[in-house]
Amino acid sequence: MAAELLTIRVAGLNVGFRFRYEHLPAVFAGYRTDCAPDFTVEASDEAIARYQAMMPEQTAAYCETVAAHAAMCEQLWIHHAFCMHAAAIAMDGRAYLFAAMSGTGKSTHIRQWGRRFGRRVTVINGDKPLLRLGADGVFRVCGSPWCGKEGWQTNTEAPLAGICFLERAETDFIEPMDNRAVLQKLFLQVVVPEQDEHVDACFTLLDRLVSTVPCYRLGCTISPHAAEVAWRGMNPQEETV
Repeated sequence: MAAELLTIRVAGLNVGFRFRYEHLPAVFAGYRTDCAPDFTVEASDEAIARYQAMMPEQTAAYCETVAAHAAMCEQLWIHHAFCMHAAAIAMDGRAYLFAAMSGTGKSTHIRQWGRRFGRRVTVINGDKPLLRLGADGVFRVCGSPWCGKEGWQTNTEAPLAGICFLERAETDFIEPMDNRAVLQKLFLQVVVPEQDEHVDACFTLLDRLVSTVPCYRLGCTISPHAAEVAWRGMNPQEETV
């Protein structure tokens, strides 16, 4: 089957995808561009087959989408960008990330932000947002079409104001984390590059992230109060919500 080329714009980059199946264009609705790609990726037959072996209930078309995402993530590092397994929201012009292992309650927590703060909150991405370091030295959280089972995504971006590593708790609390602990958590939530030439870019970018973006341990219940505790903890200078 001959591959066709489709280009999307994510994280300020034009990324070309060579694809065989029609699932990929459907996923990319809302992100397509006619601009020339900054780089191009393609899911190999071997990669598609590998994902089908891991997910035998899925079609080859779906597995091409997963493999294409992995191929893109490999290249993002050398463009000062990466994908993070997290839920991302924007509120009042600033972005916040909530990371945890699957099943911990990221989706439940960001629902509480909507219940507590209403239309002030936009979900940028519910599962796999992209982060990119700009020329101004600021990390921005960017929407992507890979967004998890809920399908929560918005093609927008906002400067990153804080990262919370989420855990379930009987009471709501938030506390700062030291850089070493943050790095250990981050490596569980990013797509680490396989190619040696991209590893240095990965380490440099993550080191810059933890040294410039406040990171927290967030214990939360399933109450809107958890969202208020998180917001206040990351915005101590703000007097009211």
